[in-house]
Amino acid sequence: MLHLDIRSSRPIAGILAAVLISVLPSSGLGAAKPNQIRAGVAVANITADPTSAAVHDPLFAKTLVIEQGTNRVVIVTLDVIGASQPLVSSIRAGIKKEFGIDGSHVLINAAHNHNTMRQLASDLAKRTVAAVRRALESMVPALS
Repeated sequence: MLHLDIRSSRPIAGILAAVLISVLPSSGLGAAKPNQIRAGVAVANITADPTSAAVHDPLFAKTLVIEQGTNRVVIVTLDVIGASQPLVSSIRAGIKKEFGIDGSHVLINAAHNHNTMRQLASDLAKRTVAAVRRALESMVPALS
């Protein structure tokens, strides 16, 4: 069973149930281990170097990967007011290149934070892809 730390994964935990019910094929829910649903979570600090901008609270990219068989879905929540198309494309391309997960299986969500001007790391996409890597490495059975 997947256990999430609610303090660091609150946005992700709420999405997990909806994705499991609506995105992955329901025919595999009671199937043998090859069709078992697995999930992993990870967080990356996406805050700029403190010497380059005044930072009140750190900003994070929270990632959730859900897998059933060869199907994988990635959900990313960024502490930003909005995600530009170039940023979304860069994150999706990095995930596709490193893990072979198609961009159509990657949801990127902005968590609506108004105070991110000059506070985001210049390598935000790279840090987000690294969080997806850690989420993949931490995968455990999500349903028993």
